Amino acid sequence: MERLERMRRMAEAFHRERAQYAQGFERWQESARNPGGPYGWPRGNWSWTTRDWEEWNDANNGRQGTSQNFWGSPYAKYYKILGLDESKAGSYSQDEIKAAYRKKAMEYHPDRNQHRKEYAEAKFREVAEAYEALKK
Repeated sequence: MERLERMRRMAEAFHRERAQYAQGFERWQESARNPGGPYGWPRGNWSWTTRDWEEWNDANNGRQGTSQNFWGSPYAKYYKILGLDESKAGSYSQDEIKAAYRKKAMEYHPDRNQHRKEYAEAKFREVAEAYEALKK
């Protein structure tokens, strides 16, 4: 009898806990029907349309490329990719650029990053592109 009582209490605790989360989800679904979350977007729709991407890009245009616009160097982003200070964009020698390239290339080489190979390949291509742009 004691065992049955213990099982009943455990089942009650389980159902209480489940009901708490179910109510939370139901409340969340209810609020999703009434758009009023941040930015006025409905909370239940997680897919972005082309218009959403365009609005996001327009909102972030001021933030992206600020160092490039501020320092006036079209190559500032390449210096940043190689880990060099973009404020000193024109003052690096070819040896310094080559050393920074080799360091980043070794860091992101796909053979050294087997656990995240796709990411490493993309970063490696980005580093190679930056070096090609800065190489004279």
